[in-house]
Amino acid sequence: MKDQFCVLFGLDGVLIDSESQNKIIWKYIADKYGSETANMEQAVKEKGMHDILSRFFSHLSEEEKHKLVNELKAHEANLRIHEIKGLKHFIEDLKKNGIKIGLVTNSSQTKLDNVFKQTDLNSTMDTIVSIENLSKFKSSISGFELAAKELGFEPKDCFVFESSLSAIETAHLNGMKVLALKGSLPKETLLHNTIKIISDFTEISLEELKKL
Repeated sequence: MKDQFCVLFGLDGVLIDSESQNKIIWKYIADKYGSETANMEQAVKEKGMHDILSRFFSHLSEEEKHKLVNELKAHEANLRIHEIKGLKHFIEDLKKNGIKIGLVTNSSQTKLDNVFKQTDLNSTMDTIVSIENLSKFKSSISGFELAAKELGFEPKDCFVFESSLSAIETAHLNGMKVLALKGSLPKETLLHNTIKIISDFTEISLEELKKL
């Protein structure tokens, strides 16, 4: 890839290590509101709240769903944020070399506000595309496509760091080069649609990125 490119990041499991805390709160919510936890963990990483409520909590009344969402927001507002190892140095290197970067996430604004309160990620991102941004568009444009457009790049000139299987597939189908952070997923599940798999950002550098 030529030197002129942008880099897009997911949030959970990519910029922040929130997997263990998310697992606890969703287990609590599933037990309290009566839902099976099978397949929920992966769905939570990949789907928006509307899809999660429809798939796992369709038996609840609208009032109960509203209560569930408020409980989740309270959790997200108090989530202790831990950045993925090596992230700060990697982003500093990108910014120092004039590389445009963006955040693409399904996370709620409550969670984003908490992340930005505890980190400097808000000020380092050149664009942020959340599910709220995307809902304004009637077309089927993906968050990655919108972020690339806002940064002024074609999809082929974008690197994407993701940990969600559905997000990895979307970015790949958009024509972008995808690097996966493996998290708790088996490595073999990430081989398809990715050009490199890493555990954290100590395993990648700007110079290595340019060679991919």
